[in-house]
Amino acid sequence: MKPLISIIIPTFNRASLIGETLDSVLAQTYQNWECIVVDDGSTDNTKEVIENYTKKDARFQYHKRPNNLPKGANACRNYGFSLSNGELIQWFDSDDLMHPDLLQNKVAIFNTNPEIEFVVCGITTIDANEQTKVFNISMVDNYLEGYLNDILILNTFNILWKRTAVTSHDWDVSIHKYQDLDFIFRVLYKNTLKGEHVDKSLITVKVHGNSISKTNSKKHNTSRLKVRERMYLLSKETMSAKMQLRLYHLYLFEFRNILSLGDYKLCFNEVQGKVIKGFDVKLNLLMYIFLHMLAKRGMVRLTNYLIKIST
Repeated sequence: MKPLISIIIPTFNRASLIGETLDSVLAQTYQNWECIVVDDGSTDNTKEVIENYTKKDARFQYHKRPNNLPKGANACRNYGFSLSNGELIQWFDSDDLMHPDLLQNKVAIFNTNPEIEFVVCGITTIDANEQTKVFNISMVDNYLEGYLNDILILNTFNILWKRTAVTSHDWDVSIHKYQDLDFIFRVLYKNTLKGEHVDKSLITVKVHGNSISKTNSKKHNTSRLKVRERMYLLSKETMSAKMQLRLYHLYLFEFRNILSLGDYKLCFNEVQGKVIKGFDVKLNLLMYIFLHMLAKRGMVRLTNYLIKIST
């Protein structure tokens, strides 16, 4: 079988990078694909670069994010999905590269078993100093738990989904950080999807200074806590007590990290929210907020306290 694969790429001011990404798509040994690029309002010549590809190969499409949709990669991903026709869905980023056999290797695995709903692969990262690291995928019984326990790397770009697995899951347009984490968790947390993997790196990820993952802002801090809170609350529906505790631990340490950045208003709001339980815990966390706010102290003691109450 040779199912159509929809490759969906959001982009913003990537004129200097996206050509290499699209070249890697064009070099795929698997030919039955469409590549939908959604521009998030670029002010450089991104449009012209992409249109050069649409002219030479009709499988490439260029679209602008409609003005009635909020700005951001998630809105572009949702819009791209609405335009797509593929039986398989590959979200990708506009500064990463596909190995020529990426799609071919994954489709071969889908063809071995009609029950498979997603296939993951390893990745290679290259930093600004040209240092490389390879992250392969190991055999695990539960991909989500492997991901949450830092055994596996799962991300937008290294998962090829069966369309039916993601049709009912939009990317949350209110999230500006941890978009991948949020989406992957919501799709997989009930552990009803069957996945497989290719045990080698088939994607190169370039880590550079202008990546969204390198930026900090209040909206990013809010998103980070929103995602961690959502994960913990959803885990209480279907996941083991051990994994619930793990996600509570990750939530509390996200709280600690944001406190260290000085976002005190957000931390005060979280203490009054629905995740942190117990009068004593709330009181102690308020004490640490005031201590850091007034004297920039208490992070080591807070870390030890959080370990104590969440492990």
